[in-house]
Amino acid sequence: MMTRQKMFRLAAAISPEGDWSWEAFENRLAKELGCPVRCITSDSLVSGEVTGAALRTSRGTAVIVIPANVSEAHRIHIAAHEAWHLLAGHEGCDQNSRREAQSEAFATTVGTLAEGRGNQPRNNRALTAAFGAVGIVA
Repeated sequence: MMTRQKMFRLAAAISPEGDWSWEAFENRLAKELGCPVRCITSDSLVSGEVTGAALRTSRGTAVIVIPANVSEAHRIHIAAHEAWHLLAGHEGCDQNSRREAQSEAFATTVGTLAEGRGNQPRNNRALTAAFGAVGIVA
């Protein structure tokens, strides 16, 4: 069973130090999953239809696919949401409400950490809009 503390620890483990870096996110998530990770954007996905996808290739690479037509803050949120599905071992596309709620809570926590770890002063409106106002409390 995944506790809130373990979920928070995983969010901290995959959130890059300093300003957001996709390479750092992929590397940190790869360490947690034990396999290579690639985050890619796709013009074929449209936010609102299929918001994102997580899958593993036949060679074992974890791939997170994010719509290209969303803001950077929303891309980060989607990547974190899909990362949770990978970390939790969710398979298939069953839209299980409990799994989706956990994924959203995890993504919100990653967003909260990303806001707090940046080196530059931020206007938090974009991140707050993408991640929501409340993360997981350890």
